[in-house]
Amino acid sequence: NNGEDVREDSVGDVCDLIEAGEQIIRGFKFKTEEQRMFAAMVLSSDRPVLALQAPTAFGKTMTYLLPMLVLKRTRRGRYVHFIAVPYVSLKLATIQRLQEAGLCAADISMLKAYAVESRICSIDALVGTFDSYGTQWLYSLLNEWNVRFGGLREKGYFVLDEAHVLWLEQEFRSQLNNVVSLKWNEFNKIIMLSATFPRWLFQKVCRQLNLSEHAIRNARWINVVKQVPNSGVLKETLTVARNEFKSIIKKRVDSYLASTVGGKAIMFFGSKRRLRECYDSWKSNEAVLAVDADMSEERKLAVYREFEASQSAARVIMGTKLISNGLDCASVDYVCLASCDVHIID
Repeated sequence: NNGEDVREDSVGDVCDLIEAGEQIIRGFKFKTEEQRMFAAMVLSSDRPVLALQAPTAFGKTMTYLLPMLVLKRTRRGRYVHFIAVPYVSLKLATIQRLQEAGLCAADISMLKAYAVESRICSIDALVGTFDSYGTQWLYSLLNEWNVRFGGLREKGYFVLDEAHVLWLEQEFRSQLNNVVSLKWNEFNKIIMLSATFPRWLFQKVCRQLNLSEHAIRNARWINVVKQVPNSGVLKETLTVARNEFKSIIKKRVDSYLASTVGGKAIMFFGSKRRLRECYDSWKSNEAVLAVDADMSEERKLAVYREFEASQSAARVIMGTKLISNGLDCASVDYVCLASCDVHIID
């Protein structure tokens, strides 16, 4: 090399992260010092596993999105990143958000496409559900990545969004138990994010994924939840007779629509049957929407976006637990859990 220094250029720093943020939001600034610190760790830390417990609206997505944008510039054409989310609705929303930020993102199923080698060079990130990463065809392909795609793209970050679901729902989603088959040491970094991810649960998920002892010893878990979420929010618990349930819900919705102007409300139901019984009264009212598990994923996402839009006539959305995954609406000021049995992590 004629005595020249052949070391790689810098992977980037906080200034690069801010520049990447300005590509998305004019005048971008990190919301908090903790958000800035974790994003910087994702970009440049040598720790193999990073985990973040942070409250809703913290900006968790930005902590990995910005480093991906920086790497796209400082390590041009080098990495494909992988993002795993618990539900299809969240998968669709994540793909859309990455694309809007300037990354070439696609559904993980594109790896099944004919002549995928010719397309992989243009992909920055692939997004799939936890279950999809537990299917044999996918974990086998990822484990053979260096043989099949190594000369084209390396495996970058592996992001586990809403990571607590891996442990919480493993008993009735059997494919979650197959995610352990991935060769974790081949990824640039493993990143786990959740609003409900205490250290004990982080350690359980690490064991569940069969991470190496070295990775676990050198992992970093960061907690920025300083108080019980929503501790200052007024709460009410009401027990009603079964035959009064539907009328009580109707009164609540009527009261909310009549007494508020700009807010939005979410009604969680413990079952599809309960949801359908209560929504039946509102089918012709544009102020009330419903999300049903039997809808197509595209239709669900369309309903979410209509509810989130500030100018929309939609004021109330009803659904089962799945509506909590994919919604991002700052104007929500009323939440009702109707006949819901929830786990403490929920």
